[in-house]
Amino acid sequence: MHGLYLFVALAARMVNVYLWPLLVLFALGPRRLLSVSVRLAFAHPAWTLLTLALALIPLGIGLVVPLWISVLAVFSTSVLAINWGAWRVIRRYATPDELAELYRH
Repeated sequence: MHGLYLFVALAARMVNVYLWPLLVLFALGPRRLLSVSVRLAFAHPAWTLLTLALALIPLGIGLVVPLWISVLAVFSTSVLAINWGAWRVIRRYATPDELAELYRH
């Protein structure tokens, strides 16, 4: 059972990597948003896991630096790593019209 719980938790985190950037960038309904996030997460599992690992590095560093640096920099650096990794995958699948709309704003 522990293996199943671990898989479900890891899968939820992998889907979450793409869920939030897609929510911000594209006007998708909730069902479509979740569907696209799941497909992207499992189409690129190695890249998604690498992105999650990169996001954990600033959080680990935040344990040893002073608190005021941690509050200001750690969370934003972690989010930047996640968005950078997710965007590299999302832009492969976005249509040219969708990308043009994003770059226009």
